[in-house]
Amino acid sequence: MDRPRLRDLHHPDLSELLVHFTGRPRPRTDLPDAIRQLDARGRLEGILQERAIWAMTTFYAPVPTVCFTESTRPGLEYMIGEAGFEPWGIVFHRETVFDQGGGPVFHLRDDEWEYRDRLPDRLRSRIIRFAPGEAEWVEEREWRVPYDSGEPGFVFTPDQVVALIVGDPRWPPPVEKMDMVFELGDWGPGIVPSPPDWLPDCERWIWQPERQRLGIVG
Repeated sequence: MDRPRLRDLHHPDLSELLVHFTGRPRPRTDLPDAIRQLDARGRLEGILQERAIWAMTTFYAPVPTVCFTESTRPGLEYMIGEAGFEPWGIVFHRETVFDQGGGPVFHLRDDEWEYRDRLPDRLRSRIIRFAPGEAEWVEEREWRVPYDSGEPGFVFTPDQVVALIVGDPRWPPPVEKMDMVFELGDWGPGIVPSPPDWLPDCERWIWQPERQRLGIVG
């Protein structure tokens, strides 16, 4: 039997959408070379080409996870403009993430942290330490999808991508392909610019640094 769907949200501070940013304000040094050597744009392109987000170890998680943020549009603009996240990311409906085993993280008080060790690894991977003034992270409104070692991570299809967060309005550069074009009164083969094959048909939310806003291109 199919499970019930998540209920629709009608709250100005909550979002139906989750974002995986490909560039964080605190770059990690323990990533595989294939990822660490790429910038945020290159990582997004790799995700779209592979149609998968690799699961990685992260703070407090004993198994690899894929992380998302549940932020409204103003929240995303804060994350990019104020918190230092790079304006490159991929957006999914929260239902898609929930279907792969994802859920919101638990913020566990510092004086309750010892109880974390009694939980199974996959559940522990969704727990964040809440230490006032030291480790709070509530503004990230994080969701995590835990995976067992060896699993490929968050695999998706192009139709599941709701939008892309883009830091360059000229992205992606078109590729030249042979196609039939009308020229000099007749149809014939010619070179025409086309979107890359890996680009999903979805909105692009383009970061406008001068306005500190995300603009939507359909």
